Amino acid sequence: MVGVNASSHDSCECPIWKAPSQCEADLCHNDAVCHNMQPGFYCECRNELVRGSRCGGTTRSFGGDSFAWYKPLPACTHLSLSFDFMTQSPDGILLYNGAFQGSSSQYQIEYGDYIAIQLRSGRIVLDMVMNGESKNTVEVKGYRLDDGKWHTVAVRQLGRLIELVIDECRFLTPTGGKDEEETCRAMITTRDDDERLNVVAPLQLGGLYPLDGTTRYPQSITSPGYKGCIRNIWLLFSCILYMIVLIEASPSYHERSSSGCRLWGSACDSNSVDSLSFCIHGDCYADVGGSPKCICDPGWSGDRCDSPIDWIQFAAGSSIEYSLNIAVEQNTNDVELLFVPGRSSGSPELAWASNNRESYLSAFLDGRTASTKMEIWSQSMNIPATSISLNVSTLSLMDNGTYLMKIERNPTKAKLSIDGMFHSSRPLDPSVSPYILDIKSIFLGSSPGGQRGFSGCVGSFKWDRKALPLIDSPMDSSSLISISSSNGVSSGCSLRILCSQLPSNFCPSVLQCLDSWKGPICTCAPSTNVLLNENGEAIGCGERLAVSSLGISSPAIILILVSLVALILLLLIVVFTSRRRSTLFDTVRPDEMDRDNARQYSVEGGGQSDNDQYSIDNLRKPVMPMEGMAPPIYPSDRFDEGLGRQIKDLENDENGGPFDELRIYDDERDNVSMYRFPRPN
Repeated sequence: MVGVNASSHDSCECPIWKAPSQCEADLCHNDAVCHNMQPGFYCECRNELVRGSRCGGTTRSFGGDSFAWYKPLPACTHLSLSFDFMTQSPDGILLYNGAFQGSSSQYQIEYGDYIAIQLRSGRIVLDMVMNGESKNTVEVKGYRLDDGKWHTVAVRQLGRLIELVIDECRFLTPTGGKDEEETCRAMITTRDDDERLNVVAPLQLGGLYPLDGTTRYPQSITSPGYKGCIRNIWLLFSCILYMIVLIEASPSYHERSSSGCRLWGSACDSNSVDSLSFCIHGDCYADVGGSPKCICDPGWSGDRCDSPIDWIQFAAGSSIEYSLNIAVEQNTNDVELLFVPGRSSGSPELAWASNNRESYLSAFLDGRTASTKMEIWSQSMNIPATSISLNVSTLSLMDNGTYLMKIERNPTKAKLSIDGMFHSSRPLDPSVSPYILDIKSIFLGSSPGGQRGFSGCVGSFKWDRKALPLIDSPMDSSSLISISSSNGVSSGCSLRILCSQLPSNFCPSVLQCLDSWKGPICTCAPSTNVLLNENGEAIGCGERLAVSSLGISSPAIILILVSLVALILLLLIVVFTSRRRSTLFDTVRPDEMDRDNARQYSVEGGGQSDNDQYSIDNLRKPVMPMEGMAPPIYPSDRFDEGLGRQIKDLENDENGGPFDELRIYDDERDNVSMYRFPRPN
């Protein structure tokens, strides 16, 4: 007898995507190459028109009768959803995730839970049902949003609390009061006992799938279509430290929806063959009728993201202090730092900004963990300070690894992210927490006093999406933010691992080493097709792709090649035929002349001794039958006596040449026989 002890343990977790520790199938999209970075992964985007941390693109366009399907929202009690949109239409459905309502049966139960974000008369309306019965409606009655500019919508559900925020409330003022807050923020507390969405149908973006007569959508949906663009969809669950981007994964199904945005027209198109996009190494976006703007990929800078960055290295206690010639944003902060940690001990400071009093923002390393801390004090003594601490404890930083840290804050939320994959966030309430941070000074490296020195490298430092200089230059002294002092900072970075430092066999022979912002990777040359394995890793290189730089399709390339080959073959045939064309008369070499009636003028005796050059009597020979054969028979049914007499006279004329007489000439010196026409009987 053999017994088996079995046990089970149930756990309730949000079924969401988590960043894996290495490459796996369908991790990078649009033929992007996945690279294991140990730990983590890096997606190398090979298509210039699709960007993002997983190369799935950031923007989609909808034409009023289109839609795109994505995976449904997980059933979690805490939900935070945000996206940007741009339209000139007053009404439309931006997002819907819910069942196709129909009749229930004993074999199937129809759940009525759904979430719908719509545009009605130019304003955002949110409808949520979490128990299949009662509907919760939240509407922000502020300014109209159908003005052809990009706007941000954020939805937060925390238990029974539902909040809707427009444009991050970045224009709030402390003196505006509740009336001003209601122009960008609205919230309700639902009575539902179920605090999660129970939805298994696909999430629909930018429109709705047309249904037949047996099913229908909720009556609260007034417009089934949307004409405009949607970008940067983020989905956050506050119970964990991960965030996913819905738009990053290509839609599982869509109709008449495309990447990019049709509303900005040709603003983001390139006017050269170097790139298909205005932003060569970045993501382009624009308002309706506006100029293009670039969000550069890590490692690139410039108005068109066409200049590689220059790295600097910090010694212990070194720092850069900036001079602010203009006031920076007070309600919001957008800080981006590309850095290599190095072997700093303790809690080294990466960046520091303050109002020269109690309020400050700090980015630092807590051991091997990226962290940030903010203290925002109010001028009123009755309001306590806002203290924010965030860290990404799920990722341990390596000494020589390269990481992109982003810190974002607005009156309603603070967020910290690393490489766009690992995130931590915290909701804020502007009605009870101070949110004005008046920055007067900015430091990179050690904080004032140099007590928490950073001994690593920095490649780029951006504040409010503006790149700050890293090397002191007279040309930057007149810029809005310039370097006032730099101490112990040197150009270059000895901590980074480059392809030139690696052995020649680091990459397989079919691949080449390339220095990316994340480190050395093994890939194929630009504009070359990459062969991938089942995990999306590069295993070989195929033919060069003209489509990547010139926009030429593969059938057009094949047609061009076939035409070129046919043209080359035609030219070869013409040349070969012309060279092999025989002359009318074969030349006779002097050593081949063994006949006494043929002699070249260049041979002695030719020319001056040729006194019979007009006489061919010695060459005439009649047509005579060969031995054993009958003589030839010629037709004689007609004979012109006049013509015969003329021929006879010409033959007897000693001064006449052999112009038209009918004879056969040979070299037997027979000057007697000649052919005559027989007379008719």
